[in-house]
Amino acid sequence: MSSELYRQIILDHFRTPHHAQALSKADAEAIKTNEACGDSVRIQVRWEKDILAEVAFLTSGCAVSIAAASVLSDMIVGKSQTEIATITPGTLLKELGISPNPARAQCTFLPILALHSVLQK
Repeated sequence: MSSELYRQIILDHFRTPHHAQALSKADAEAIKTNEACGDSVRIQVRWEKDILAEVAFLTSGCAVSIAAASVLSDMIVGKSQTEIATITPGTLLKELGISPNPARAQCTFLPILALHSVLQK
């Protein structure tokens, strides 16, 4: 894919993020903040047995962190806890199609760090 297509994916998810809401009833949630820039991501999940039935995130962050949360949320709905636990920052970067500089990488990884915190609860 071209870098223009990847930029378009980021912009689309930034402008219309998927699952950007609060759940009325969550089984677990976690918040992660990038101390360097102040971006913050709160992720909530609801399980049905071992399958992720619903995910929601709220963020005050840059386009990259919002797009990363949106793409990640699409990746995990309907997956088991075991499947979700195998998602790495590299997996998310591949899905986003970007190689961010170190400062932006932290913004990109906020949603996955929050997700892994949720899985530990």
